[in-house]
Amino acid sequence: MAEQIPTELTDEFLECVKNAEAGDAQETTNVATYFYRSPTTQKIAVNWFELAAKRGNADAMEWLWDSYYHGYGVKPDFAIAIQWLGKAAKQGSTMAQAIVEGLRKIEAMLREQQKDQHNTILKDIKRLANMNNTGSQET
Repeated sequence: MAEQIPTELTDEFLECVKNAEAGDAQETTNVATYFYRSPTTQKIAVNWFELAAKRGNADAMEWLWDSYYHGYGVKPDFAIAIQWLGKAAKQGSTMAQAIVEGLRKIEAMLREQQKDQHNTILKDIKRLANMNNTGSQET
């Protein structure tokens, strides 16, 4: 298994694993980041991030947002990514809060654009209907 770990098994890393196994959420996230560095072990990283997130670590929740959004170690899933982003924001992550706010602004802009397009289409339909009504009265 040591050959699959993208880091040296230093005393520091082993201490990190020991603390993570003892329930330390931040150390669990730290262990996950060791595995996240290599595409071949990102799936292992996601498991560690999920454990850290369940322990309430907002950093791990942000990593899970990134993992599910881009498909690092997991199949890309925007719905799950958004759930992790929301959880990180609720935990007080300023980065996650900024991303959520940005997504809300984009959504509002898209809705406004759709309203404008809808109104333009309605005006065109009314104009065409009036042209047809005027044309049929003249015959």
